[in-house]
Amino acid sequence: MIVLISTFRSMKTSGSLARCSFFDKRRGFGFVKPETDGVVPEDKLMVHWSAITSTDSWPYLYKDLDVEFNIVKKEVSKGTAAILRADKVSGPGGAPLACDAGEDKEWLQNATARYPGEVKFYNSKSGFGWAILCTPVGDVSEVKLIREEVAGGEAVPLGKGLKVEFGVFKKEKGTMTAHNVTLPGGTPVTRDIGEGREEHGAKEYTGEIQWYHARNGIGFLVPTDFDALPKAVQDKSTEAAQKHANKTQKESFEGLTFRRRDLSDPTGPLLASGTKVKYTVYTDNYGAGATGITPV
Repeated sequence: MIVLISTFRSMKTSGSLARCSFFDKRRGFGFVKPETDGVVPEDKLMVHWSAITSTDSWPYLYKDLDVEFNIVKKEVSKGTAAILRADKVSGPGGAPLACDAGEDKEWLQNATARYPGEVKFYNSKSGFGWAILCTPVGDVSEVKLIREEVAGGEAVPLGKGLKVEFGVFKKEKGTMTAHNVTLPGGTPVTRDIGEGREEHGAKEYTGEIQWYHARNGIGFLVPTDFDALPKAVQDKSTEAAQKHANKTQKESFEGLTFRRRDLSDPTGPLLASGTKVKYTVYTDNYGAGATGITPV
């Protein structure tokens, strides 16, 4: 039964059922239609992969799959409006979903075979690329990489040359595709590993926030003393600044990028331009950055 307050400010569900009407596996979202009509606008709720209780390495749903769910309200426009989403989506009765187990794949050899390989190319924005098998199997020496087959349930980047492990199956049109891509030994690929992040000690430096886009979770800061940074960090920062200048034909400054997860308090007050901070440093496949960022 679903109980919904008319203002949409409070919702409760208990054993509520729905059926999946659409799900984009690669982009990680879709919609379910509640069993009972009229309890939510347009009789549909958005589902994000992170709200799915699943044993799959990349949680997802498929059309006409029956599920159980709760409802959460997310405020937008500074609290003046709200959207409703499905939450704690599981199989009927609360059991974790296992959609992979229901898929009938045509395997290169068999469902349990794993192959070591190396990332040849991967476009994290589009979610596809190619990997090279360390040892070809018959005439198969390369396989396609797709975001939804990377273990971990997160759209992580895969740097060129990254050592990985995977199964192989034949997708539509005969394309050999990597399945359940992990690090060697089966460890899921984390964002830090995928980006090739290397931290350069625990020494703290100071600087000033130049800009921070909270919505995108990315920012840029200028060190107080650039020459005090480790040489590897200086070189990466200079290289990234030069690439940006060549691409945009605009002046670029040597500094450090950072992501939301690099803030000491990701849910704390927004970092305004000019905020003085302290931090440690790292390099990755894209340049140099700051982490453990704390206002001073």
